Amino acid sequence: MRGTILGFVIVVMLLATVPETFAPATFTLSYCTSAFSWRAGGSGSSPFGSWTQVYRVIFESRECTLAGNSLHITVTISGAHNEPKGEPSTYIFNNTIGLWIMHEGIVTYRYPPRYGAYTVTNYFRGYFKFNGDPSATAFLHGAEYQWIYIYVPRNQEASVKNVLPYAVWDEVMQAWLVGFTVYIYDSATPNPSYNVPFQFVEPVPASNYNPLNL
Repeated sequence: MRGTILGFVIVVMLLATVPETFAPATFTLSYCTSAFSWRAGGSGSSPFGSWTQVYRVIFESRECTLAGNSLHITVTISGAHNEPKGEPSTYIFNNTIGLWIMHEGIVTYRYPPRYGAYTVTNYFRGYFKFNGDPSATAFLHGAEYQWIYIYVPRNQEASVKNVLPYAVWDEVMQAWLVGFTVYIYDSATPNPSYNVPFQFVEPVPASNYNPLNL
């Protein structure tokens, strides 16, 4: 009898130490985007220091997969870009501040209509805030930053500016800055709309997920 009871206790203890697992949950995240963008070349480009384009209201959606404390969202670049590369962005939950943070996201591609023969490297940083666990209906707010660089030597300025006349050499990144965008995400159209002054910040360190505190 004693052996039977001891065996029962051991089984209960083993069951208690087995971690509970959940299958990944996939959902579509819909939101309203406000975007502030600067580009060094192409239609409507302008000198560094002011926004090239401002979009007050853009309704968008992304496919998301929640797996534990990781939220996986694929970064896509619209348009007919050649050789798109990059991995899905991963947002990790920070329990201290209650945000899902993307510390590093990189996409490279070539798009001759705007960048000529150059390959551009895109860096992304940002965060999402949800009311509880991430789901299609729990999204509250977020921000994302995009930097676009061309990694060619500084002494190739003439050839770079022949394609991208307002390109700026970035000493920190040792590359040509050719684009910078700030995206602000909300669950509904913001009222009043955002007015973000032009302020450039570097994409480093990677842990700086919200350098403009948006």
